[in-house]
Amino acid sequence: MGVKEKKNFKGRIIELDFLRGFSILLMFFDHFMYDMAYVMGKVFDSFPGQSSFFLWLVNNAQRYWVSDIRFHIRNIVVFIFLCLIGICCSFSRNNLKRGLKLFIGAMILTGATFVMSLIMQDRDITITFSVLHCAALALFLIGILEKFTKNKWIYWAISIVMIVFGLIFYKDASFESYKNSNFFQMLLDQILGTKQYGADCMPFLLYGGQVFVGVFIGKLFYEKRESLIKKDYSNNVVTFIGRHSLSMYILHQVVIFLLLAIILLCSGYKLGGFF
Repeated sequence: MGVKEKKNFKGRIIELDFLRGFSILLMFFDHFMYDMAYVMGKVFDSFPGQSSFFLWLVNNAQRYWVSDIRFHIRNIVVFIFLCLIGICCSFSRNNLKRGLKLFIGAMILTGATFVMSLIMQDRDITITFSVLHCAALALFLIGILEKFTKNKWIYWAISIVMIVFGLIFYKDASFESYKNSNFFQMLLDQILGTKQYGADCMPFLLYGGQVFVGVFIGKLFYEKRESLIKKDYSNNVVTFIGRHSLSMYILHQVVIFLLLAIILLCSGYKLGGFF
């Protein structure tokens, strides 16, 4: 690694970049399997009607998506990702600004999926309350709370209350269509977790509470804002992805979709009738 690169990475906590990059890569895989299982079949008329590698991939993607393996992996990845956001909050001097940055990213994601929902004529694939929305709202609350207290045990207590109530509400949550709700009711339902709307819905109490867990961990283990790993392992693909996690999260679904579409078009598949 050159001198200039060392200067750029100075002050970064390597293990956090690595864990963030690792969770993003697993998320890439998860969303790739979703696209193969449920999206591409709506985009291509002849997909997956032909006997081919793609048909095999679709069948396995559908089995994976409803498997216990996927359920547990997803929960672990989401917990790591949200905790890492919380840990980074414990370092930041302006979490309101960071929350605004995440909120803009969340709105870009909502806008992109809304456009896709119009193309595919399925409004319910729009993402209105994903991990970014949860994290943005959590950062706003943390930014306000830290003006009054920096006591790590306060953040721990808040995280426990949020997660416990989130689990209670989420236990009996049902999926609803956007067509059957108004905006304010939908927003309240998604914050509490009593109902789920659209794709990738993540109720705030349950998942936002995990950001507060991360704040507690950051204040407990990273008070000096120094890496727990003394050796430099920053020059690899995983940590690179971790350093650019927000842009990777916003862009990855579009990139996956476009790559799959190009591959399928080159393989002789035809676009669906609604294009």
